[in-house]
Amino acid sequence: MSPIDLGIGYEEMERLARPPLIPDGTYEFVVAKIEDSPVQQSGRPQWRCQLTIINRPDLVNRSVFYYCQLPWVDPDTKEWDYSNTFGLVNFINGTGMEIHGKSLPDKEAFQGRAGVMKVGHRTRKGTEGDPEPTIDQSTSIVTKRKSGGVVG
Repeated sequence: MSPIDLGIGYEEMERLARPPLIPDGTYEFVVAKIEDSPVQQSGRPQWRCQLTIINRPDLVNRSVFYYCQLPWVDPDTKEWDYSNTFGLVNFINGTGMEIHGKSLPDKEAFQGRAGVMKVGHRTRKGTEGDPEPTIDQSTSIVTKRKSGGVVG
């Protein structure tokens, strides 16, 4: 068996195989899948939500991931921790799910729900060890703000 000529180095082929970035903009999405994906440092529970774009034929079947940290009982303090749950609140409101009481529906209840998201990118400079710049993608869920009272 003889080796197969790639025509370019593997690193270059790997770079070219990546799908192009989703352009900055506002997109309609459907929740395709939600997986448990604990925060690595703490083990705190979070959801990894796959949001598939549905309103752009040029981006058909392209998805972005949105992470939602869940409330939890911190094992060190034995207290409920609700910090960093704004992503979960935005996800719930942005998909039109209504929550009553103290329970969150299971993740399957969100699959197929639609919403609107904004996608943006920023470039970080490379480091001494890796001079190649890094492009970070941000995804935010668009929600209709609920009035907190009268202003003025």
